[in-house]
Amino acid sequence: MLSKICFRVLLCALHLFVRLFDGTLSWIRWTQSYFLSLLYHHHCSHDLIRRDTESLKKRPKHIAVIVDYSEEGGIEALVDSVCELSAWCLCSGIYELTVYEKNGYLKEHPTALQKAIESHLPYYFGELRINVNVSSPCSPEASAASTTESHSDQTSLNLRLIAREDGRDAIIDLARGLVDLSVKHVITSTQVNMELIDKELSESVIPEPDLLIVFSKKFRLQGFPPWHLRLCEIYYDESLRGVNYLTYFKALIHYSDAEMRLGH
Repeated sequence: MLSKICFRVLLCALHLFVRLFDGTLSWIRWTQSYFLSLLYHHHCSHDLIRRDTESLKKRPKHIAVIVDYSEEGGIEALVDSVCELSAWCLCSGIYELTVYEKNGYLKEHPTALQKAIESHLPYYFGELRINVNVSSPCSPEASAASTTESHSDQTSLNLRLIAREDGRDAIIDLARGLVDLSVKHVITSTQVNMELIDKELSESVIPEPDLLIVFSKKFRLQGFPPWHLRLCEIYYDESLRGVNYLTYFKALIHYSDAEMRLGH
């Protein structure tokens, strides 16, 4: 009887120690992230961000991000986040940005989003004119938003908006296309294999990004098209919440230090 009581007390003490240890580590991580976020605040400065990123060994050409919609912030919070991300990418010399919001709320307001970004960029770039091309695989309105006049000597940002439905639609469109080609005897059933399907899916929706940053509360890909993630570096920081510059910068450092070992 006494041994059972001692055993239970020992278990409770061990459980309490683990909880305290875990809580202390979380607090240390949060404190570290808080002070780093103060140290590495961009202050809407193109020069500060450029200085942060120009020393990196390599930078991604195409960044994709996963952002969350919240009832609290609504569509305005999403738009603000994309405006900031667009500015950070341009300051870092990155001109391809894909934003994934699973519900597709951003895709419903492409023109408003484009205007918001164009209004926001002067905070970082002053009077420098920057062309913003907004597009979406399955939205005619979003594609129309990308028809702004562009000049070869003008800095441009290509912004793609995708949602969970785009991955599903890509599979449906591919299936219909293969059936149609088979019926017309353009291809035979033996030619339809995993290699062909993989190739076609990889070229659909968006080009494969070099880096995916997950700005969600939990590390979930939320239906992001998996065939675009074969060679992509993925970054998630559990100590920080929402879209923030420190996570963005740490993701670039992670990509810069990553070893790309194709075929291994």
